[in-house]
Amino acid sequence: MQVIQVREHPETVPLGEEPIIWRLWTSEHIEYFDEAIELLECYTTRWYIEEAFRLLKTEGFDLESTELESGTGIRKLLLIAMEASVKIMQLKSARAVNSKEKIIDYFTEDEIELLEQINDYLQGDTERLKNPNSKNSLSFASWIIARLGGWKGYESQRPPGTITFKKGLERFELAYLGFVVGKDMCKR
Repeated sequence: MQVIQVREHPETVPLGEEPIIWRLWTSEHIEYFDEAIELLECYTTRWYIEEAFRLLKTEGFDLESTELESGTGIRKLLLIAMEASVKIMQLKSARAVNSKEKIIDYFTEDEIELLEQINDYLQGDTERLKNPNSKNSLSFASWIIARLGGWKGYESQRPPGTITFKKGLERFELAYLGFVVGKDMCKR
């Protein structure tokens, strides 16, 4: 058994918080620094896997309570939930102001049109409650989806989490359904 210890530099710690110290126990044999870094990256990735499973379980999509009986039906439901989970995790990753990901790579033109309308509705009168992101970035959508999920939008507030994004994406998808139906009715 070996231990890898990682300490956060004090100058990177937000005011009022303690530095992070990770002690990772591993059965892997480590001789060199590069091997320790590689193993650390594996552990970091594990957190994303844990979040993905959390979305599939009770607090998220609650797949364990499905009443589907066939293996095929359960697999299809799992694939749908996993697709939504990936999108939720992408939105969460893009919550930093003006991420490099482009909104057009994740949303259709109609969805972007609706996001812009919802953004106008959700923004407050003060600068503190305005979406600080470029309309071309995925961060723009991330801010809106988080607000739909119940996040208040203040920078001083804790950043939105996975379940907040799940709730927001569900609300957005319902709004989008109404948006598409409304557009279709206007064409008739």
